[in-house]
Formats: sequence, C-alpha cells, structure tokens
Amino acid sequence: MRKQLLVEFLDMTKETTRYYSYRPEIDGLRALAVIAVIINHTIEELMPSGYLGVDIFFVLSGYVITSSLARREGKSLTYFISSFYARRVKRLVPALVLCVVVTSIFICLFDPTPGVSLKTGLTSLLGLSNIYLYTLSTNYFATSAELNVFLHTWSLGVEEQFYILFPFVIWFTGFSRQASNCTRNIFWVIVVVSAISLFGFIFLSDTNQAAAYFLSPTRFWELGAGCLTFLCLDNPNKFLHRLLENIRASWVLVALIAFLFIPAKFSVQTTIVVVFLTTVTIATLHPNTREYNLLTQKPVIYIGLISYSLYLWHWSVLSISNWTIGIHWWSIPIQFGLMLIFASGSYRFVERPLRKAEWSPARWKTIGYGLATSFGVAGLIFLATRYESSFEENIYLGSTHKDSQIVPLNHISNQSCMGVRVDDIPGDLSSRCTDQNKISSKKLFLVGDSHSEAYIQLFENLHEKFGWFVQTSHASGTSAPSIRFTGLGFQNLERAKKFTDIQDKVLKNVVALSSPGDLVVLLSRLADPFTTEKIDQKEKAATYRYYNEDLAQITLKESLDEFIEKLRSLSFELSEKEVDVIIFLPSPEFSFSNPLLCKKEWFRNDELSEKMCSISRNMLIKRIAPLNNSITALAQSVPNLYVYNPFDVICPPPLLAKSSSDCHMYRRDIPLFSDNDHISPDGSIFVYKDFTGFLRSNDLDGVQSNPTSSEDG
Repeated sequence: MRKQLLVEFLDMTKETTRYYSYRPEIDGLRALAVIAVIINHTIEELMPSGYLGVDIFFVLSGYVITSSLARREGKSLTYFISSFYARRVKRLVPALVLCVVVTSIFICLFDPTPGVSLKTGLTSLLGLSNIYLYTLSTNYFATSAELNVFLHTWSLGVEEQFYILFPFVIWFTGFSRQASNCTRNIFWVIVVVSAISLFGFIFLSDTNQAAAYFLSPTRFWELGAGCLTFLCLDNPNKFLHRLLENIRASWVLVALIAFLFIPAKFSVQTTIVVVFLTTVTIATLHPNTREYNLLTQKPVIYIGLISYSLYLWHWSVLSISNWTIGIHWWSIPIQFGLMLIFASGSYRFVERPLRKAEWSPARWKTIGYGLATSFGVAGLIFLATRYESSFEENIYLGSTHKDSQIVPLNHISNQSCMGVRVDDIPGDLSSRCTDQNKISSKKLFLVGDSHSEAYIQLFENLHEKFGWFVQTSHASGTSAPSIRFTGLGFQNLERAKKFTDIQDKVLKNVVALSSPGDLVVLLSRLADPFTTEKIDQKEKAATYRYYNEDLAQITLKESLDEFIEKLRSLSFELSEKEVDVIIFLPSPEFSFSNPLLCKKEWFRNDELSEKMCSISRNMLIKRIAPLNNSITALAQSVPNLYVYNPFDVICPPPLLAKSSSDCHMYRRDIPLFSDNDHISPDGSIFVYKDFTGFLRSNDLDGVQSNPTSSEDG
C-alpha cells in the first residue's frame, strides 16, 4: 500500500542528492492539508480557515518539485523538459480525466442547466480552470460557487501553469547540472519573483480579491516558498543550522493547525502565516520525534498517498450532495465514506498503476497520449454543452418546469424599444422601436444597474399596455444616481469611476431628452453597499470603500448623504421640465444564489431547500430600514419624487401580527428570483399589477392623455 522506506533525515551539512529520498512526513503533511480542506468544505464553522490546506499543498508541491529536479540527469534541454512533462502528465492526467468524466455524468442527472460546471471541468482538463473561474467571479450573474462541481480544480490550474515554466528556470539557472553559482542563481530568481508575487497577492486581495485568489501570478510565492525551503535545507549556512536546531517542530505543527481555526475574514494574514509555518515544519521535522512519528503512521501516510485523488473526489461528493440530499450530521459519515471509496479506487486502479506504467519508450509520445486524452475528453464535453438546452428533458432526473422562468440575466434579449446594456458610453438614447406609430407622447426612461435589467418583463408589459416609449439603460454594478465604491471582489476604483461616469452621462442624456409628462424610473441594488450588515453570518464581509467626486475616501454615511443629495438634485432638475421620478426601494435578498435548488424534487431534501431558499423577513426589513427612511424622507419634501416599494409584493407580511414570517425564493412552484437578489421574469410579473396600481393611484399612468390604452391589464 505504501513504500516501506523510512530514511533518516539527512544531515543538513552533507552534500546529498536529496531528490532520491522519500520523506514520509511529507505525505503526513499532505494528509493534514487534505483533511483540513475536507472539514472546511463540509462543516465550514468547524474549521473556518481549513481551505488553507490548499496553500499547504502549494508549499509542499514547490518543495517536492524542486527536490525532484535537483541534479536530475539530462543531456540536453529537450531531454530534461520532456522527461519532466512526461512524469507530470502520468501523475496528473489519468485521475483528473476519470473524475471529470464521472462527475460530469452525475451533475447532468441532478442539475437541469449544468453548463457552468461542465465548462469548468472542460477547462480543468486544459489546465485553465482557475482562469475560467476568475472570469466567472467577475460575472455578476455567475452560478453559486458551492454548486459548481469542479470549483476545486482551480488549484490544479495554478500548479500546472507553474509546472510549465519552472523546469526552464531550473535548467537555465544551471541548477539541474550543478553549474557554477547555480544555487545562488536560482535562489535569487525565486526570491525576486516570489516577492513580486507576494506583493501582488497582498495588493489584489484588497482591490481585486478574485484575481488574488484564482490567478497563478499571485500564487507563485507559495510554491516559491517550498522551492526556497529545499534550497535552504540543501545548502544551509551555520546560522540557519543553529536556528533550526532551536525550533521544536511540535510547536510549529501545533501553531500551523491552530491557524486553520482562525476566522476566514483574516484570510490574507492567515495565508501568509500558514505558508511560513509550513516551510518551518518541513525544515524542523526529524525522525524519531513525537510529531514525526505521528505524521508517519500508516493510516496518515496512506491518506497522504491518496491525497490527490481524495482532493479531486471530495468536492464531487459534496457538491452532488448539495444538489440532492444536502449535508447533515447523519449524512456526513456516508459522504466521507464515499470520498474514501472513490479516492482509494482511483489511486489503486488508475493513478498508481498508470503512473508506474511505461506509456511509450518515447517521452514525447507519452506527453502526446496524455494531452490527446485530455483534449479529447474536453472536446466531448464541449460538444455536450452545445446541447445543454436538451439536458433537462432527456437527462435530468427531476421534473421539468417549462411554465416558469429562471433566466440568466445576461441572456435576456433587448427587444423593441427596450433599450441597451451600458458597457460603453452610448452615443444617444434614441428610440429602438420599429413601429413609430405605436409610441405615445409619454416616455418612460428606466435607468439603473443589472436589477433594472432584471425587471425588463415588467416594463415590456407597460409598453404593451400603455403604448409608452420605454428606454432602458443598465450600467453594471452602478446605482442611479451613481456613487463610487469598491469592494465587490472584482471592482476596483478605476472600474468604479468608469461606470459611474457612464451612469452620470446616461442621466444627463435622460434629462435632455425628457419632456413634460414623462417618467424617469431609477432601479438599482441599493441594499448593498448602503447596508453593512450581512444577511448571512457565514458570508465573507466585503471591505467597502466609498469615494467622493474627487476620489477621496469617505465614510458610508457620507456616501449615503451624497446619494440622497444627488437624488434631490436630479429630481429638482427634472421637476423644472415637469418630469416625475420614481425610485424603487430594495427587494428581498437571500444568502443562497441558485433558485434551481429550491424546486421540490424527489431526490432533494425539502428541509434543505426550505432552509436555503428562505430568509427572515424581519431581519431584512431591519437591515434596509435606515436606507428606506432616508429616501422616503427626501420624497416627502420633493413633490415630483415618488417611492415604490416592491418588498411587500415579493414578500407579503404574515396574516397574523404575532406570527413569524420568512421571505421565499419560490411561490407556488414559480421562481421569484434568478439568483440571490435579482428578480426573475416571473417575479417581475408578480410586481407588475401592483406597480400599475401604484402608477394609477399617483396619477402617473397618463391614461386620460392616452385614449388608445385600456383601463385594465
């Protein structure tokens, strides 16, 4: 089951070819890393920073790869590189292909729209899933991360991209051939690149968290830390030797484990500390010590040996569980058992035998076989995604719901006179209607962010009912009126300024084009960032920063005051043109972002769906009360400013005053939301009747001036 080779820790002052040595404690540390990741992904509250097991893996990979390449024989660069790539292909490809194929089949059975998961699996076979997941993280409408069955493959992408470049560094610094000054050359190359990478990680963690997390340039320093650990141990100086002798590995190991329990909000600090402690642990573990004996127990080493397959399969099991029965105290032993069964089977029958087998005497053919398999399976998955629309009818085991709509917002088509999505400054806001005769003199301008786009069905209905000209403009992630802020993970100040400038020009054009009797509707997501209280305690708090017109940082209160003042100014400006303004107050928001799991299915736990797909009404109202009060108070002093609150329509109050009430994503098996905060097309239809009543009660519908329209919708 494992190599029975327990070598004495080599004297650090000796000259040695360490890459031939098997260090069983490294497998013990791999076991610790993968167990921490599994615990975090299963019960996050138990080990909040257990995800840093991936960072431990990065350090161990850097150490092991450097030791395996050190003074490895190679007559030429071609021989050296091809040998390295052949070993990596045999090590990584077989288990990954098996996991991707099997998991892809399972997710198609339980997810009616598995496209995002399948594309992530496809890119993982190409070593690019971290880049694909980064692009998803910048997509406001991306599928919830915990439901993507291949989310965890991002770390493989980081390592594979590192493997592409690192052997060239080893060769050209002369380290593999023990050229003159080779150790010094590679040491300083790794130090400089790692320092740049670490700086990028720290900087982007604050300004572009997704880039810091997913992209390999900001993760190189962790693999580099492992490389430097090997270099320092392979050629230690006297000072380092004395320093390591005075450090007890047990203390370091306990500290390493302790930091895995630190709250996730300190992720930057804990990542740096855990990487450092991992390097010190590697350097200070010696045979015949208590901590060494603990890490080299047979069961521990076995977990370390299967850690790659276990890492692959653990997320498949947990993610498919999220789509079906959920994760409960009674299901966890079963789920852990399935992880071990799949991982052990993969290791015994696929990973280990294919890694030891000779695929071909020619190294390039071995590489070719691996790449052909990866690209071939990726191609098949790509073809499958082209027919995703038929999955729900032909493969999905649940019931189909063609009468209801959960539409990804970036797929909503812009229909006649329904406006544009503002990604660049529009040249004008002229009509898109093809039949000019149907346009009345009354115009409605809808301005906002993606939430105004989500309500598109409501405004299409208004256009059909009243014959109004309806012009919409949507600036992603930007309120109307605009404020400048950062903190959505992907949004930096430069991007925030770009989109607020766009929104300001849109509103300026709206003022110029409006005429007496027109309506301007402002519809944006105002709950964030104008509320600091999160709707879920597990939700990682974003570090919001607010800026004034001069891009100087201001407080949340100052930003809200600025928003209210800009709303007042816009309303007065439109009042001079006899144009009324309607602003939508916030709708309910949820901590869970995929309503597909709210549908009742025979394979899904109803209790789980109820827990994920509902939220306390009182908590949400309390959360947005200060914002609502500020806007309502302004409307009382501005005659042409009207406030529409869709909250009670989407989440009605309880029938009995003392009874508890929750807001739900679904109503009578119809989805009200497309994700955790965007209204669905069906949800906007629910709001439509109430909104037309609001217009009528405030004499904003213009029915008397438009005799061609009908009284009732």
